[in-house]
Amino acid sequence: MRPIAWHANTDFTIAAFREWLLWQPVGSIVGLVAVASRCPLSCWITEMSGKSCVVGISSYRCPAWYEERPLPEWAWQFALLLDHTYLTDAHLRVALGRPVKREQALEVLEQVGQ
Repeated sequence: MRPIAWHANTDFTIAAFREWLLWQPVGSIVGLVAVASRCPLSCWITEMSGKSCVVGISSYRCPAWYEERPLPEWAWQFALLLDHTYLTDAHLRVALGRPVKREQALEVLEQVGQ
């Protein structure tokens, strides 16, 4: 785990997420598709905050916090692209629990905001 202090209000940026992805070893699994507690965003928030977190459609929550917090627009766009556009099977069904490699996450992240 990378030893840094993480603050949800200031560190929840697309640049910080990209940096975390780039810091992961090439070819490594950075999360699972459509699994709220294991998606790449959840894994990132959990690692950076030191608290287990769950990412929903438009918000995220860590059990240590009482309230849900809204996802920034870039984050829900990333999750939507990852879950429903990029990593689907031949019948356009979300491949629930399919591993996401670092390179796949970076490829999807490049599509955010386009």
